[in-house]
Amino acid sequence: MALRERDSKEAGITLLPDSIPAGDCLLEALWDNLPQGATLIDRSFRLVQRNEVFRRRSPLEIGENVFDRLENPRKALLLKSQIERVFSGGKQISATEISFESGNVGHRTAHHFPLPGASGEVKWVLSLWQESALPGVGAFQHESFASILSHELRTPLNFIMGFASLLDEEIPGPLNPQQHCFVDKVLDGSERMASVIENLLDCAQETQKAFNLLPASLKETYELCRGAIEDCQSQLFAKSREISLMVAPSLPPVLFDAVALQRALVLLLDNAIKFSPPSERIRFSVEAAGEAVLIKIRDHGEGIPPEKIHRIFDPFYQADMSTTRIVGGMGVGLCLVSRIVSAHLGSLGAETSSDGSLFWLSIPSSSY
Repeated sequence: MALRERDSKEAGITLLPDSIPAGDCLLEALWDNLPQGATLIDRSFRLVQRNEVFRRRSPLEIGENVFDRLENPRKALLLKSQIERVFSGGKQISATEISFESGNVGHRTAHHFPLPGASGEVKWVLSLWQESALPGVGAFQHESFASILSHELRTPLNFIMGFASLLDEEIPGPLNPQQHCFVDKVLDGSERMASVIENLLDCAQETQKAFNLLPASLKETYELCRGAIEDCQSQLFAKSREISLMVAPSLPPVLFDAVALQRALVLLLDNAIKFSPPSERIRFSVEAAGEAVLIKIRDHGEGIPPEKIHRIFDPFYQADMSTTRIVGGMGVGLCLVSRIVSAHLGSLGAETSSDGSLFWLSIPSSSY
């Protein structure tokens, strides 16, 4: 059993009367039979309780600071931010991460819940941890179909866009204002369709693509981020959104494919623009996280349903799969981001709460 008083006493921790009752056999049975790893963390970031699943997966002992065993600075930075936000905000936060660092692929999801003490203040954070395999060959079996489909769609779409452009330029003859409006709508819809096809084809071909990883200076990293924002100007203008960019004055040296990484950032920014309310600013930041560069994009939309966050990087998956959804797309953008990050042997993830979502990616240092 994990919820035992002796575990706490050995660590010098006293479970208060308003904590999880250690003598409750039913609660102990539920705790130890959870399929996920489970931990209870206090405001000093000490591990108060853990279940058997977590004990088998982690060397962390009762009473230890949860960050002491995390050798990866980026993981420690992100996890500490999540836990602190639960303590300060009193709201559940769910997070998912895919890591390709050092060639070892891992997929982890965590749900952090606030637990108040007798005073009503958040006294502990209950965390559920789950590790799962990335989608295997079966999940990507539609890629050849996607490639064929995108090629077949491109040909008729090129005809539509070509002849609509001729009409817009009045090559066959003059148009009245209403006719120009109709042609503009055809061109706008065609451009959106072309973007979907491009993402679909890229997602199908990304595993075979050769990346050109080159050293990047601080200036080049800043220009990469500015370029991604500039690529989103039309969406920002159309939806009355704003982006604030903050780049740290010093970053570790990294290698990246500028074209591919900028594409990944554009996809993440586009995602934030879609889900952000007009009154809230999208925050785009770049900072050092130990021997890695950490890029974060935060929006203040409705967030992602916690039970669906672990699937958001799957191909062709959308959190809202209903026919009445407001935001469109085929669910390939975030999958494409994960392919690009994997080529850089980096990591990416997302956090969500009722205050919005945070998407991040990290690129390891070239000297690490």
